Amino acid sequence: MERVGAARELVLGYVEALNAVDEAVRATIPSLERLADVLGLVRSHRIISRSGRIGPYSYTVHGAGCRFVSDNGTEVDVDFAAEGSEIFDLWRLRFTRRSRRSGRGRGGRTGRRRVRGTRRSRRCGG
Repeated sequence: MERVGAARELVLGYVEALNAVDEAVRATIPSLERLADVLGLVRSHRIISRSGRIGPYSYTVHGAGCRFVSDNGTEVDVDFAAEGSEIFDLWRLRFTRRSRRSGRGRGGRTGRRRVRGTRRSRRCGG
């Protein structure tokens, strides 16, 4: 049971950080319907570049996703499926947890987000 609790907290911590990114980015760019739309803005070359700042986050677009780093150091890396759902794997979960534990990032938010269509990426073999 202890492992289940630890795994649950790992996922919830990631989702909490992802939710904070989503809220901040959509507040800065109100025309976004979902976080995955950042990729379209970058690919259009008209709105934003492959890396830069959106609100309190620096970002870098890579392949099918994006890495966001908050002013307090919390790092969130996420890929997006073709329909826009968020994809994350164990590596991303651990990466975000490490950035939060390093003392740089702990936003204090307790809100939780429902993640639609979440699945493991190929990095985990699934």
